[in-house]
Amino acid sequence: MEPKRTFGSHMPAEEDNEPRNRDGETESRRLQLLDPLTGLATRSLLEDRLGQAVKHAQRKRLAFALAVFRVDRFELVESSLGGPGADLVLRELGDRLGHAVRAEDTVAHLGRGTFAALLPGAAGPPEATAAVSGLLTAVGEPVRTAERELVLTFSLGVAIYPTDGSEASVLLGDAHAAMRLASDGGGDRWQFFHPGLNEEQTDRLTLEAELQGALDGEQFFLDYQPLVAAATEEVIGVEALVRWDHPRRGVVPPLDFIPAAEDAGVLSPIGEWVVGEACRQGRAWHRLLGRPLRMAVNIGARQLHDETLVDMVRRSLRTTGFEARSLELEITETAAMRDARHTAQVLGALRAMGVRVALDDFGTGYSSLSHLARLPLSTVKIDRSLVRGLPAVPEHGAVVAAVIALGRRLGLTVVAEGVETVAQRGVLRDEGCDAVQGFLYSPPVAAEECTRLLRAGVIHR
Repeated sequence: MEPKRTFGSHMPAEEDNEPRNRDGETESRRLQLLDPLTGLATRSLLEDRLGQAVKHAQRKRLAFALAVFRVDRFELVESSLGGPGADLVLRELGDRLGHAVRAEDTVAHLGRGTFAALLPGAAGPPEATAAVSGLLTAVGEPVRTAERELVLTFSLGVAIYPTDGSEASVLLGDAHAAMRLASDGGGDRWQFFHPGLNEEQTDRLTLEAELQGALDGEQFFLDYQPLVAAATEEVIGVEALVRWDHPRRGVVPPLDFIPAAEDAGVLSPIGEWVVGEACRQGRAWHRLLGRPLRMAVNIGARQLHDETLVDMVRRSLRTTGFEARSLELEITETAAMRDARHTAQVLGALRAMGVRVALDDFGTGYSSLSHLARLPLSTVKIDRSLVRGLPAVPEHGAVVAAVIALGRRLGLTVVAEGVETVAQRGVLRDEGCDAVQGFLYSPPVAAEECTRLLRAGVIHR
């Protein structure tokens, strides 16, 4: 392998009599401090270089940047490809990074798909942005393995010396904190460190610890939002939405606790509780109303790629007696495309059980209409951001009409989310949209209030 340019020449090496390479490192030291898998610097060398960078910057009154970034959902890469396959991916990333950096930069592999870049030439956010953009461009191209082509995304955090810290350990911790915040936001993004981050991280750790006991304490509950037929305004189903009734914080919405649940390792049991409780409530409503009722439940990206998902759904249906054809699992387009082959296998297994699958938030992810034809779907849900522009924004109307037309040609049920006005409903109905949901008919409500709406059967607006 061609040597990587990961050892900067901007700081002096230790004094000894061993031969030196062109970057000023002794050969034995270079061999000791190279990561054997990627050919990049090790954590030890990065920390050494970072300490030297701090001393150099103090003497010269300079500024520099430190970036920490990791492959999003790297555990999925490992589980999908196995250890040897994941090593090949890391080797390829190391090769790309090694050839993308400047001579004065140091790029290190910190382990398990996490990397760091010491950028002495970046004196502030603009320079750091330019340097990091180059690195992300290098690793952003698809990685081809013997089995598949992977599109990887990264969560990245940046800390600036001396603004964010004057010690090496503090800077490294700050960059890690910023990276975790980027990851918590869904990944595929980056974040500069700011002073409030440490407090946010402390709060996040507290939240994760509290989540551990939330299930045992029966602190979770479900709200339900009606799904209404566009033509008749009949209530044909509901979407179940999880909430956390925190004893001190009050009701915590899922966007605030689901990422923490992923990091705390409790998302799987929470997800199983949600599916089980939704099926139980759906079965109770079926008995009360004497007719089937569609129950939609959101499935997160990590749940979708959890090997136990199909068995969990089968177990929930068997335990509650809820009919598989009345259950609809909603996945986002972005989550579905992270590993399209695996997604197709999982969705195929669910469809074989009779469970419906909906592609949620369509129009905000990869935005390819061809995805509707490639995946074994039952429903496509038009994102609220497109519905919001109706009827005032002609471009939104054109996209909505195209999705409805294609969905109907493919035999899919088309649902529009976020419907708030009669005018929006009118456009959707005229275009042939099957069903709508939104505040025009009802916000998410407790099971008791939803029972009243279901008994009425029709919501006239």
